[in-house]
Amino acid sequence: MMGFKEQVRKDVKGVFINFAEFADWHNLNGKDTLCVISRDFTDELPLGQKNLEGVFLNDLTIYVEDLDMQPRPVEGELMRVDGSLHLVKSVSDEMGVYVIICEANES
Repeated sequence: MMGFKEQVRKDVKGVFINFAEFADWHNLNGKDTLCVISRDFTDELPLGQKNLEGVFLNDLTIYVEDLDMQPRPVEGELMRVDGSLHLVKSVSDEMGVYVIICEANES
């Protein structure tokens, strides 16, 4: 019988990071990678920053299998996502899935 952790690892690729279900191909740092990306656009800059007309934040949350994203990204590094440069704000490992939160200032 398969244990819980083994079943979760199997479900990461079989269900969540699966092209037929949720995931799509994206280019992460020059490598085509199957992942799920959630986008959040806002025209408000973080507190303490002057709100400039026509500038907005492009926040991304990227869900990618840890085995497909090596080395693990680190907070503060720059990451290229589908050709756009983003700053990595945080990275967590949720049972074999990296949850990477990035942002980019765009106009």
